[in-house]
Amino acid sequence: MIAMPLLIKFIPLILILTSFQIWFTAYLGKLPSANVWQKITLISANVYAWCGLALVFMPALFPLSFSHFHYVYHTIGQAIVITHPYQTIDSQQIFNVLMTFPAGVYLRLFGVRRLRLRQVILIGLALGLTNEAGQFILDQLVNLGRSVAIDDLLNNALGLVLGFYSLTRLPTLRQLFHLPHSLTQRGHHDSTNQ
Repeated sequence: MIAMPLLIKFIPLILILTSFQIWFTAYLGKLPSANVWQKITLISANVYAWCGLALVFMPALFPLSFSHFHYVYHTIGQAIVITHPYQTIDSQQIFNVLMTFPAGVYLRLFGVRRLRLRQVILIGLALGLTNEAGQFILDQLVNLGRSVAIDDLLNNALGLVLGFYSLTRLPTLRQLFHLPHSLTQRGHHDSTNQ
């Protein structure tokens, strides 16, 4: 039987996933009819978001202390905070880039095309900051058991930037899966999809 404190740690994840799904469903209701490829984009974006949110906010089921001996870190409240980026380069670094690569692709597919590199980097940093700040806050509230690391933030930003610009060389694919209008310009219909 699962101990009650562990169940309590899952409450924030359940609330985050429920809030996201309510928002996403409301967003879908405002879209004009989509073709089959755009529906694939929407469904895959929803699945990706659920997986990404679960990866970021899932409580650690095992203590982290054994895996952080090679990092210089600080404990702030109940959170392990790694403030010096890139103390080691390992598969975790690559995983954090790969985890947010699809977020950049979806940012592009959802119609946000005319962003400058600086804006894309800032959006990536905001995504990484949201992930790490969320983990820090949840560590304080329910002892999520996750580490907070500057290099995770930077790698999340890099993944989003690489994903966003990966479609630059694939215009046909971008046009096929692009949604009818963007999140930021409600009601604007993209003439390339008609």
